[in-house]
Amino acid sequence: MERARGTAWRIWDLHIHTPSSIVQNYGADDEKTWERFITELEALPEDISVIGINDYWFLDGYERVLDARKSGRLNNLEAIFPVIEMRLDQFGGTDGDLSRVNLHVVFDPDLTPQLIRAQFINALLPKVTLSSSHQGIEWQAVITRESLADLGSKIKETVPKDRLPDYDSDLVEGFNNLNVRLTDVCAVLDGHFFKGKTLIGIGKTEWRDIKWNDQSIAAKKNVINSSDFVFTAYPDPARWARDVEELRSSNVTHKVLDCSDAHHFSDSDQPARLGACQTWMNTTPTLAGLAYAIEEFDRRVYVGLEPPALARIRSHPERFIDRVRVSSENADLQLFRHDLPINSGFVAVVGNKGQGKSALLDCIALGGNSSRDNEFALLSPTRFLKPANQKTAREYAKSWSGQRTHLAR
Repeated sequence: MERARGTAWRIWDLHIHTPSSIVQNYGADDEKTWERFITELEALPEDISVIGINDYWFLDGYERVLDARKSGRLNNLEAIFPVIEMRLDQFGGTDGDLSRVNLHVVFDPDLTPQLIRAQFINALLPKVTLSSSHQGIEWQAVITRESLADLGSKIKETVPKDRLPDYDSDLVEGFNNLNVRLTDVCAVLDGHFFKGKTLIGIGKTEWRDIKWNDQSIAAKKNVINSSDFVFTAYPDPARWARDVEELRSSNVTHKVLDCSDAHHFSDSDQPARLGACQTWMNTTPTLAGLAYAIEEFDRRVYVGLEPPALARIRSHPERFIDRVRVSSENADLQLFRHDLPINSGFVAVVGNKGQGKSALLDCIALGGNSSRDNEFALLSPTRFLKPANQKTAREYAKSWSGQRTHLAR
């Protein structure tokens, strides 16, 4: 019933890492950890119904989530998006504490993992470079976990032994030193397979750390303005409105989405945990719906505990129609047996002549105890209530007396 509503306020968390992610804190990438991960996805807060499985370079975790869904799990989720995260060749921070800007590509769930792997990841392979400090290392391979670990091992061989404790695993170090250029990513996404089927997000924290100076200002603006939205994980979502206005005043992409950036289970005391997301979007759970919400950002996106529109409905439920249900205890009366969910503020009744538009409106008016029943188009003496239909009309009138509470709340 909820999925039939189409456009509705839902929480979207498009940045969830899995136990198969290169960097994660769930535990071992094994069946026990995965079972807990899937179970916690099923136990996400009720309003979180759209998620993005966001892993570095690979789609292994996304495929495992899809397998769970195909087996009958994760029925609480209306849509699951594949998201690939990469490191751009731009740096933020200081000379002693550099951080690479994160790029996130959100793909249409209609695209198969096989197509994304073949036409996106493989297409980028010739364009991938190593970070400037390690460009002397000879390494050229298909990007796999094994090849990244091999790269990391080669990098660590060049490091003084007293510095090795500062480095991570071979796999993580290999990934950390793999760069892509934004122009190369955009060129692949502009191709036949992905045109209109992807959106790009940029990590706000690392982007913010790029200095505003004569050498970097053009590149800094280009990175964020080439993105459809900005990702961040708020410890306190109260900052959201201020951040949006600051970016807007800087004439750069200001469409900030909160996300969990989950690397931990929900019971962790770390902020990057499952369920820690408060981005509401009033749209359909599709890539087109996401693109539309971002286009109409000020009206369709809200970060916080509850959008004002939902707060009004919760405070005054009697003023809003939640659903229209037409039914009867008489099994022979099937003519108007329907159960229709309705979205407050986003409802249009469309249909050809004679398809039931007037009948639906009359039913809503009748259920709302309208005093203007003399204006009904269908439930009138000249149509549904005319003498030839009196028996049926009386039966319906009798059944309606006990059904009106279903119409509005």
